[in-house]
Amino acid sequence: MSVRFRRLARGLLLGLIWSWCAWAEACPDRGLDFFETEGYQTKRAEISGFWLLRIAPVALQELADKPFRLAEVKRAQAALRNALVAAPALFDSPVGLSIVLPRVVDCEQKTLTVQFRVFTAKAPLGVIGNLEHARKERVNPGDALALRPAKKWLRVTPGFSYDASQGLMGGGRLEAGRSVRVGFEGYGSRESLLGSGALSMQREASEGWWRQIDLRGGFDYVDRPNGLFRLRSGLGVGQFSLVSAPMGRTGVVARFGSQFEGGRLESVGLPGTRVAHFKNFAGLTLRRKGQAMAASYGIQLGRTGRGGVVDYRKQVLDAVYERRWLPAAHRTIEFEAQVQAGHLAELGPTPLAERFYGGNVETPFAAMSGWRIRGNPVMRGVPAFRLGGGLGVRQYGVVNLTLGIPLYGLPIVPREASGDRELREKIDEGLDVALTTFDIGNQLKDPAQLELLRDRKEPFQRVMAAIDARLEETGTDCADRVGDLVGLTEEIGKNTLWRQFLKDDPDEANIPAVQQLCAEQLNGKLRDLGVELEVQRKAIDEGVKRIDRDKARRMAERQLAFPREVIGSVMDEMNAFAVSPIVVFDAGKIRGEQYSAGGGLRLTVASSVSFDLGYAWSLRGEGRGALFVAVRFLNLFGR
Repeated sequence: MSVRFRRLARGLLLGLIWSWCAWAEACPDRGLDFFETEGYQTKRAEISGFWLLRIAPVALQELADKPFRLAEVKRAQAALRNALVAAPALFDSPVGLSIVLPRVVDCEQKTLTVQFRVFTAKAPLGVIGNLEHARKERVNPGDALALRPAKKWLRVTPGFSYDASQGLMGGGRLEAGRSVRVGFEGYGSRESLLGSGALSMQREASEGWWRQIDLRGGFDYVDRPNGLFRLRSGLGVGQFSLVSAPMGRTGVVARFGSQFEGGRLESVGLPGTRVAHFKNFAGLTLRRKGQAMAASYGIQLGRTGRGGVVDYRKQVLDAVYERRWLPAAHRTIEFEAQVQAGHLAELGPTPLAERFYGGNVETPFAAMSGWRIRGNPVMRGVPAFRLGGGLGVRQYGVVNLTLGIPLYGLPIVPREASGDRELREKIDEGLDVALTTFDIGNQLKDPAQLELLRDRKEPFQRVMAAIDARLEETGTDCADRVGDLVGLTEEIGKNTLWRQFLKDDPDEANIPAVQQLCAEQLNGKLRDLGVELEVQRKAIDEGVKRIDRDKARRMAERQLAFPREVIGSVMDEMNAFAVSPIVVFDAGKIRGEQYSAGGGLRLTVASSVSFDLGYAWSLRGEGRGALFVAVRFLNLFGR
């Protein structure tokens, strides 16, 4: 690609996409009050940041064509930040940043533009450590990290794909709701028809041993050819899945699930069969800097009612490793290795449709699970569902390798913004606040902290109430401080940090302040309570010293490691528009050795569309090769 062509293409893209959010030249470094004092006029107000954002409060519009007033700018700044915080997202999270920094640009002839630099993001703690979420961040960062207001109640995702077996398929997904969701998905062509619907309920937790529980119920219908006959199924599905909290220093996450299916399987041209399936699946996933891994195992027990209790047993293993290198900002090299194995044991009457048909299309083991476990051998050089000459196979082992090489990337955050020192400092400050919040939360769960709550709350409240009752109405600081401390003791609960009662600050309500201010005023009736108060101080001091604050800090740093890394990647890695050539290679043991290799092109417009086009040649084994095309429009419509 010539330098001239690259410059022309970049210029067109910048003109079309970034014209409304250009990072303008700043005015000379003066305090904002200077421009009010000098009588500057505001020409317009604008938001500058990543292009996914679509928020413009009325307060911004009210700044234009008026004298510059610092108070009005601060009011608009607060309104914009409130709009960012209130913007709908598909998840809740205690880790979120909404930063708004005003400045003035284009100062000329006593006129200027007020520019608000913004950054907003959230990190979903329940799933951020999963491999699937790492993929979602790259393809759909707007929803994955709440970089833009989400279509919270209704989301429509059209798409189409092509393969030699099913032809050109079009359709999409419609989803409504948030914690309780209703979704319908359908794709069709002259050769195939796929449809599903589900009602799901999801619950997330930020504390405890689990992070996400998902319940789903619905149906799944499939009708597609495989070269010899048609594979058709209609199944009712019920599913439960659970995701654990990160475990240990590595932060590995465990996942479990069960699924019940019942319905009918057909190989058109052969007799149909009523079946019942019980599936169980489990796995581990781990995400480290630049890497993501997942390993899953699934087992299915099937019954037709014409044989024993279990007529067939299917097992699959799916392991994935992803590695990302960033040799330069927004130029990410991606490598993926995936190992799959499967075995079908026919213990009694077994529908032909239960065999593994594979090819260049992936089918999931658990059709409605949010976590992907491949249920078939993927060989990209073989047309979909054609393995075994169309008769399928009973066992397989496959390795898939994919390498993506960056050709072009246009950052979500303009380079001028990602290099803005003030903005990055504010992001770091926000993450430090989150770190302190997690640190305090971990201290509150320390056994020594819980012991103080159990053993010291009642005696501490009792002695302070007694002092307050006996203290004469002198109107001194002693009486005021005792009253303040009594109020604090009445509010003691599981979120109380006990070390606050030991602060040596006479201006705050604490034990040393009461002892100091009241020492000269204690009469004979109060001295015995003063002694008892000292006993309580020593007991609280001993308990506070047993709280492992270093451990709480280390835990907080681990809890914030993924959010800090991901939020940083928004500035330095994520692209609004990216083009990447891909190279693929597959090797399998499927009725003998099989190999395929090929390549293609991946184009992604972040949070709008993902497009893959490629061809893989069969080097050894079945078939000659296969073309694959897939286009997904990401939540293009809805509200």
